[in-house]
Amino acid sequence: MRFILPNYLLFIGLLLGHLNGFGQNSETPIARNDTVSITNQSLTNEVVYIEINFLKNDQFTNADQLESSITRQTDQYGKAYLIENNTLMVYYPYELSYGTDTIYYQICKNDKCDNALILVNVLNPNQVKLFIPSSFSPNNDGKNDRFFIKGIENYPENEFIVFSRWGTKVYEKKNYDNQSAWDGSYNNAGVKLGPGDKLPKGTYFFKLIIKDKEYVKSGYIVVKY
Repeated sequence: MRFILPNYLLFIGLLLGHLNGFGQNSETPIARNDTVSITNQSLTNEVVYIEINFLKNDQFTNADQLESSITRQTDQYGKAYLIENNTLMVYYPYELSYGTDTIYYQICKNDKCDNALILVNVLNPNQVKLFIPSSFSPNNDGKNDRFFIKGIENYPENEFIVFSRWGTKVYEKKNYDNQSAWDGSYNNAGVKLGPGDKLPKGTYFFKLIIKDKEYVKSGYIVVKY
């Protein structure tokens, strides 16, 4: 594992916050999935890393009784560690490595536990520049009805795939573009909905493949109505 020595910090997404007061009252803690991105613009004698406040969106009471741990990680493009009494996560991308790592973690209180994952997108600053929103509301009110990906027109050879929380493919399109952007309907015959029906509200996961750049980005999409 090779890291570059520290010079500056790069913080992206899910930072800051105090542990006390997170979430609502709950005897059993609830862990929630997250996605963060870091641009790996590492240079000689510099280190790039990200601090991830992975507990920010979780639900629990009495933070001093909470136990957290990393249970598994792919560590293909970087490595994650817990610091500050396991309340903060830091992720160091490997030098000249770009892709998506998955970090699985667990939170426990009084032997009651829950698990979640964090997708870390390690981006190449010289490769792909896109803005992929985390939510949209395809309710035909004329506002945010379609899933527009800013910059996708620069990468026409692509494939966009959406999965349910159970891993079922619910939408797929090659050469995705904003002229015919996704409107929340499904196009997979294996899903038991009528053709063209809208998917239920909730959290879905996506994979965007840019073929000519050999680039893959993953994350989540919240469908609202």
